[in-house]
Amino acid sequence: MMNLKDLLGLLLPLLWLAACTSDSEAPLPPEPEAAVALPFTTVSLSDFSGFQSGPENWVVAGGAYADRAQKLMMQPLEGEGVLVNTAPPRSGEHLFTAFEHGDIELELEVMTAKNSNSGIYLQGRYEVQVFDSWGVEDPQHSDMGGIYQRWDDDAPKGERGYEGHPPSMNAAKAPGLWQQVRVLFHAPRFDAEGNKVANALFKEVWLNGIKVHENVELTGPTRAAPFTDEAPTGLIMLQGDHGPVAYRNIRYKRYDNPPVEVRNLTVAQYRTKSEEIPAFDTMEVQSNTPVDSISFHQAGTHMRFALIYDGVLVVPETGDYLFTAYANRAAIRFVVGKDTLFDRSNAYSIDAKAKAVTKLSAGTVPFQLIFHKPTNSWYRGFGLEVEGPGIEQHALTTPASPKQGPEPEPIVIEPEPEAILQRCFMLHEGKKRTHIVAVATPQGLHYAYDLEQGTLLKAWSGGFLDATDMWHERGEAQLGQPLGMTIDFHSDPELYPLPDENTAWPDSLTTDQTYRQGGYELDPEGHPTFLYQTGGASVKVQCRPAAGERRLTRSFTIDKGDGFWLKLGDGNTIEQLPDGTYAVNNHQYLIDLGGREAVLRQTAGQTELLLALDSGAQTIQYDIIW
Repeated sequence: MMNLKDLLGLLLPLLWLAACTSDSEAPLPPEPEAAVALPFTTVSLSDFSGFQSGPENWVVAGGAYADRAQKLMMQPLEGEGVLVNTAPPRSGEHLFTAFEHGDIELELEVMTAKNSNSGIYLQGRYEVQVFDSWGVEDPQHSDMGGIYQRWDDDAPKGERGYEGHPPSMNAAKAPGLWQQVRVLFHAPRFDAEGNKVANALFKEVWLNGIKVHENVELTGPTRAAPFTDEAPTGLIMLQGDHGPVAYRNIRYKRYDNPPVEVRNLTVAQYRTKSEEIPAFDTMEVQSNTPVDSISFHQAGTHMRFALIYDGVLVVPETGDYLFTAYANRAAIRFVVGKDTLFDRSNAYSIDAKAKAVTKLSAGTVPFQLIFHKPTNSWYRGFGLEVEGPGIEQHALTTPASPKQGPEPEPIVIEPEPEAILQRCFMLHEGKKRTHIVAVATPQGLHYAYDLEQGTLLKAWSGGFLDATDMWHERGEAQLGQPLGMTIDFHSDPELYPLPDENTAWPDSLTTDQTYRQGGYELDPEGHPTFLYQTGGASVKVQCRPAAGERRLTRSFTIDKGDGFWLKLGDGNTIEQLPDGTYAVNNHQYLIDLGGREAVLRQTAGQTELLLALDSGAQTIQYDIIW
């Protein structure tokens, strides 16, 4: 007899699907010009011209392979574009860039061997740690993404290390996978006499999409730095004496110029109910006064208003300037000189940012900013930011202007001793997916399953779900936000009958496939088994976490696999490694089929990984590792 828990598992998803309306399925407004950005300077890795020298332990390669089961094993692959350090620990030399930097934004990718170690030293003095920290539960300053400690030989034993900063969470991937590091660093400041007036600052450090540090000051160089003094500029050092490691896609922006200034600023205020920005020369101005800043709050408590700011921008250097504007359900128009950079309606939330690049000459240039809010809605706030040649992105509006009010206390759903399920909406590939079941496990590995498509969309480790956008006040966005380092998978159906391996994979389930959701069953620990029927076959799908590793074991049980194929992944690249696993989408995650061979094929500029099912009833099992 079916118990109440299993019955609810079957019925509740069906009731929930029926309750979803067409309005909730409408996509969010897109982020206009989301791809617009100022370019980075790329360090050539076809040779060592971007570095002071090329020590013998470093080689130029086309890639690298690290065996997850073998300590300190890394093999350079033929080609160029990757730097590989081949030296074992306590040997080898470091790499120093040919350029110096002060304030800098640095991005790169790094791969570690099992149990290996390296470091990225800003100015050759301040280290962001590189380490094989896969599976570490309580990361320290010495783990991947940590800011390494300083050291005092004269201090009592046990107190010599200080100012070490662990990452906010362990976002490290498995050895053999490429990991993304982004650092926004401010150099120490000195007065005219050479006295330090501000410490070095890691403004932000990101690891694999997770901000692991923010506004961390260091009073001096970290341990093992080759330079013990401090200076306005210095070289980037890649550590080479702690074991095999590989780097690629090294790029940077140096921020040597002062910020853009706003001067001669006035603001005119109007009352308006027009949905579109009106012709203001036919309207009565409520006020027109000089101000010293741009802020939403200059409208006071008025609703249905427009603010028109006129002033000049002080441009430090000739070059391309990137402007970013955003407003919360209000229209915004921005004109610099004679060029209209933005003219956007009130259809967008404050998170949808418009971007535009324009060329400006050093000196001053007039501008006009119109903020138009014709409704009585509670939506508040707008912002305007700029980045330029050698100029870090900064706000032209006041810090309070974009804020809608006090930040709400986050509403976080934490993992529990048994698996828990939460239905929600979730963004994936820019689209709001409305039929999501997010699953938290006690092992700290979580995932999101799309009931509408019958596919695994995301997996992550760490915290479970931020439900603030779902449950705070009106919960307008209705979005669940994963709390951890997240891997995105394809959104296509996972199982589909294909006539042959050359047939294009569908991006959605068609009505003639008679796809029917069957809800889910729960095991004694609360883990779901998802049930559905497609193409005349009955399917059961499970995801189970491994203990001590970031690994999900997936299984598909089908009662008749004749003609069916399983889509395991897609990406820019997929390659089979010497150990038989498949590295997906430029080594972002691994798929281990336990020795089974899959089909790799090129389609629409991407590589797909497919597995043909046998005829009859069967269970397919494989692991996702990241």
